[in-house]
Amino acid sequence: MAGRKKKNKEVGVEELRALAKTYGLEENPLLISQIEMYAVQQRVISMIREELNNSDAAVSKEYVKGRENLYAHPLIKELPKHADSATRTADGIVKLIKELGTKGGDDDGFEAFVSSR
Repeated sequence: MAGRKKKNKEVGVEELRALAKTYGLEENPLLISQIEMYAVQQRVISMIREELNNSDAAVSKEYVKGRENLYAHPLIKELPKHADSATRTADGIVKLIKELGTKGGDDDGFEAFVSSR
C-alpha cells in the first residue's frame, strides 16, 4: 500500500460558496449562515488536530499526595463530535442547494460534487 494515495473528501468553504453561486444561491441568508457555521467548524477541527499532533495522547493529573493519574487527552473524544457536526452541516448545505437552487450553465458540477460524498 506504499504507493496508494488516499482520496481527500474534505470540502472547502470556497467550494461550497462556488457551488451556491452556480445554483444562484450566493445571497440566500440561510445558506450563507450554514456556510459560515461550516467554516467555524472546520477551523475548530483544524485547531483540535493541530493540538493533538503537537501533544501526547495521554495527559496526567495529580489528585492526592502527588500521585499522578494518566488519562486520554480530552480532545481525542472531541474530534469525532466536531467532525460529525461538520459533516451534518455540509450535508445540510448540499440539501439546501439541491432543493432551492436552479443551475445555470453546464451540467457537471453538482452531480459530481454529490457523488463524491
